[in-house]
Amino acid sequence: MSGEIGGALEGVPGVTMGGIELEEARFEYEVCLRCHSGFQAAPQRPPVRRQLEQFDTAREIDPGNPSYHPVAGPGRNANVPSLLAPMTEGSLIRCSDCHRGEPGGAPGPHGSRYEWILGGEYQVGDQIAESPRTYALCYQCHSRSSILANESFPGHRLHVVDQKTSCAVCHDSHGISFTQGDSMEHSHLINFDVDVVGPDPTSGRLGFMDMGEQAGQCFLTCHGVAHSPLGY
Repeated sequence: MSGEIGGALEGVPGVTMGGIELEEARFEYEVCLRCHSGFQAAPQRPPVRRQLEQFDTAREIDPGNPSYHPVAGPGRNANVPSLLAPMTEGSLIRCSDCHRGEPGGAPGPHGSRYEWILGGEYQVGDQIAESPRTYALCYQCHSRSSILANESFPGHRLHVVDQKTSCAVCHDSHGISFTQGDSMEHSHLINFDVDVVGPDPTSGRLGFMDMGEQAGQCFLTCHGVAHSPLGY
């Protein structure tokens, strides 16, 4: 996967991450940012109500952020054991790797039977039964067997399978802007869904603390269980 432009988008105008107009976009995301950033109109509200809300996609995918999916630059995390080959921690992805018509359906980024114009199913919220189809979008890049074997986080299977908590409850797929979050609390795309997760009753705090490689602690309440904090 590469972020460079190609195909029908060659020669199409774009907008840089900094809001500068281009006669010809160099990367696919620069075409998308003409509408999905603060360049023109206010973007639409995201589908999940987050601890930190951000409506500008350019700010979400900025490589200066504490975490982000690698659209405008390679990711920050050098240890992602769930990645499916040929992807590596240095790979770039396109907007249309996620936002597209499903196989056999409408081509391009503006037609899909799934919500948010996604190329695969991605259910959000709570009490969601895990299956290859439920998170088909995530599993196109991240190995389901690796995730459920807890190779990147020891609580993945407990949360996703046993507790039926969707990926989106903890992870904000585009990214977390450096203007709002930092690398201690918002690494690994952590930005909680506040319709599912609430503050820790002891400290009144809602947050995650990165304690190093595959180590951290959470201050929150979820499914009636207080994390005051709980660590791993």
